[in-house]
Amino acid sequence: MPVSIQKLVEVIQEACNPSIPNNQTNAQVALRFCLSYPQVTAVIPGMLTPEHVEENVRSSEFGKLPLKSLQMFSKIYQEH
Repeated sequence: MPVSIQKLVEVIQEACNPSIPNNQTNAQVALRFCLSYPQVTAVIPGMLTPEHVEENVRSSEFGKLPLKSLQMFSKIYQEH
């Protein structure tokens, strides 16, 4: 992973720690992020294995991200 992308991933993971439980994968958080907006009615992620399917389905069980998390992601986007 290029250094700038790796740094951004680290910033996001550090910021997520207080508001997103550790048992969620990055893919699950990304899907929840997309589904947190009323303009988005469906997300079609890539899945190569049965485990990916299970992981993606579990992400919907967590529901939408809290407003605090969405605001934090927006702030990170603006800063980077």
